[in-house]
Amino acid sequence: MLPIPNLDDQTYDELLNEAKNVVTSYYPQWTNFNEHDPGITLLELFAMLIESQQYYLDQIGDWNKGKYLKLMGVVRASKRPAEVFVHIESGQDMSLLLGHKLLAGDLCFETAGEKYLLGQDIASILTIEDGQGIDSVQVGQMDTMKAVRFLPFGIRPKAGTQTLFRFDNPLPAGQKLDIYIAVDTAGEMERNPLGKTPFVPPVTVVWQYLSADGWEELSDVDDGTTGFLFDGFVSFVVPHEMAKSDRAGRDGYFLRAVLKDGCYDVPPVITRINMNILRCLQQETAAECRVYEADELQKDGEEVCVCGRTELSVYGETEAYLLRDAETFYPAEEIRKEIDEETGTVRIRIRGGRDAKKVLLIHRMLSEKHNRLLGVGNGFPNQRIDLEDLTVLESPFALLIEDETHKGGYCLWERKWDFASSSPEDRHFVLRSDVGELQFGDGKNGRVPEGRIIAAHYVRTMGSGGNIRKGRINRFFVPDFASVPVTNITEGTGGSDEETLYDGFLEARGRISEPLVAVTAKDYEKKVLAAPGLVIADCKVLGFEEVSAFYRHADKNAVHLVVEPYDYREGSGIEENYRINILNALEPYRMIGNELAVYFAEYVEVNLFVELVTAVNFWDIKERIEAEVRSFFGKEQAGFGAQIVYSKLYGYLEQLNDVLGVRSLSIQAGGAHTVRNRQGDLTIPPHAKAKLGKVEIILEIGS
Repeated sequence: MLPIPNLDDQTYDELLNEAKNVVTSYYPQWTNFNEHDPGITLLELFAMLIESQQYYLDQIGDWNKGKYLKLMGVVRASKRPAEVFVHIESGQDMSLLLGHKLLAGDLCFETAGEKYLLGQDIASILTIEDGQGIDSVQVGQMDTMKAVRFLPFGIRPKAGTQTLFRFDNPLPAGQKLDIYIAVDTAGEMERNPLGKTPFVPPVTVVWQYLSADGWEELSDVDDGTTGFLFDGFVSFVVPHEMAKSDRAGRDGYFLRAVLKDGCYDVPPVITRINMNILRCLQQETAAECRVYEADELQKDGEEVCVCGRTELSVYGETEAYLLRDAETFYPAEEIRKEIDEETGTVRIRIRGGRDAKKVLLIHRMLSEKHNRLLGVGNGFPNQRIDLEDLTVLESPFALLIEDETHKGGYCLWERKWDFASSSPEDRHFVLRSDVGELQFGDGKNGRVPEGRIIAAHYVRTMGSGGNIRKGRINRFFVPDFASVPVTNITEGTGGSDEETLYDGFLEARGRISEPLVAVTAKDYEKKVLAAPGLVIADCKVLGFEEVSAFYRHADKNAVHLVVEPYDYREGSGIEENYRINILNALEPYRMIGNELAVYFAEYVEVNLFVELVTAVNFWDIKERIEAEVRSFFGKEQAGFGAQIVYSKLYGYLEQLNDVLGVRSLSIQAGGAHTVRNRQGDLTIPPHAKAKLGKVEIILEIGS
């Protein structure tokens, strides 16, 4: 271990005495060392200053602590905007652009993507199995009655089952559409979220629409629900016109989802389904920039044209810059904007841009024109600019700074976490959103700005303040959509402020305690229970001796895992899919040379036959005793390889209310590997669980 130097190694008195000794050696005539002497007063002052400097030199500042965290792979998170889903009742077909602003009081939210809104919604959904309708629901019921839940493929989904989505009017052909689906697939347990490891969906769901030629597949399908496993959007395009038809006594236009193959671990349940749902973020974009590459530019004579598809590009003030050389942008001579009333987009014509290599556009809110210029670079190192704004979002954020070597030109500068890897020529800056400050380099690490500093991309967010309740969003910002009803159907989630140093060190401590590879049995069990996309009720690592008793060719060097999916039924067909996903989840943590073997739970049915003596014979006494026995059995015999102790069960029966004694107790269980000892105890195989089957109770009235 490297020695830790102590920079604060002298006290005030030691420093003062050292100074007096130095004075004596240099000027022997000075003999008055009393405190009233002006020279001694100065020495005391300097001793105090040196002692203070040494104290602070010996401390570790926040900046240093942040660097140490970075060395450990921990970069403190900046503030993040909250996310909500909103429902819009447009009443007619219309297009929304990226960045449309919605308001909850004075709090601004923005749409996270483009959206084509329909004047209608799904009218009803219907499940058809073996040609027969088995369940249906009106979508309006699901919106108003929150307890309504719909099983799209029934209680026991099987291949060929289909879910029909009925519309009163045809969907527009060739238009990108999507359906928002909220699902509940795990009952009492939550399904693990998807992670970085590959996930193999357990089912294949095919999406189709009904045309004049019959059922045809939709195009450009992107199933964000992964086959009704997660909440998300299913986006698609209807290639051709839909045909009106009658299905299961319902007249309309139909889409359908067909369960082609595979098997669900838990049958999915739809809790909400709508067409006009949008994802929104709690942020306000004051300025946005985009660089258009050469192949995105449309040339028309001396003009170059680009298309704007955001709210700011339509309603904001636009600046255009043309790239003439390698990295310098020059302001355009003239720009014109043409609004497409049908799509709501804008076509921007830039004069003199025919020979431009790239085009940079900045769209700015009209109310933010006075904030365009953030400051002026003075050419001195370590320049700081106070933004006077603690709501600025670190990403996306961009600066356009005047180029001192090309008169009238500007360059985009790149945001970095620090200047440690910056060269003297790198156009880098640091944004400290927690204090609202821009920082620039010193000429050795990071270039020094000289000239005007323009905000090219600037977004604000309230962080955790955006985690609002349902129903708070109630209007659009722009007057054109003032009459369109809108509300958020979910609470704001994910909004957070900048991570503190304390939070960063907590994360670092967690990383240190979290093994990089799975070593112990608990390590493997923890990783399996958190396998992405799965719902696993239980898991256990078995020893080789336990495994070899029921698997003859078991690998001695392998890690043997027995897994119980939630609501698992032997022979359901999900084993192979689960095995692949579990192995994918464990692969990053598997030690070299370790093989993995995954087994699935088996169940041993245990039947009880009991003769009891009771003091009374109420009509429900058998049911009450059986319920008590089942509850006790479920708690005591819940794990793999449990032992059913005869004497323990016998004693439990004796102490039940209204039971005077036990005449006889018989425990019967099947299974080739179930072992019974002389005391009547049963030992279940280590890869199996006991399931209580029949409980037969015979009562005798006694005293």
